[in-house]
Amino acid sequence: MNAPDVNALANLVTQSERTGTHVASAVTEFSDGIRRQFRQRAEERANKTSVKLLFPVVICLAPPVLQVRSFIRDAHKAGGVLELQRPAPVTPSRS
Repeated sequence: MNAPDVNALANLVTQSERTGTHVASAVTEFSDGIRRQFRQRAEERANKTSVKLLFPVVICLAPPVLQVRSFIRDAHKAGGVLELQRPAPVTPSRS
């Protein structure tokens, strides 16, 4: 088989049998290393993906954000929905 991990495992088992060491502990260490490498590659791909997604997200979110900004700006102007209403001056009633 032309897979580097499979070739390394076959070499590990062969060398363990030749030297008389415990195959189980060698395979356990080997599998831990393979899992660690797989996790590191997955984290690396995830980090690259977040950078790749940054620009499409910004492009998709920029127009709504600008519309909200202009809405708030216009709403605070005179006659706008968010215009601060000043209370009418209170005149004392004559009784």
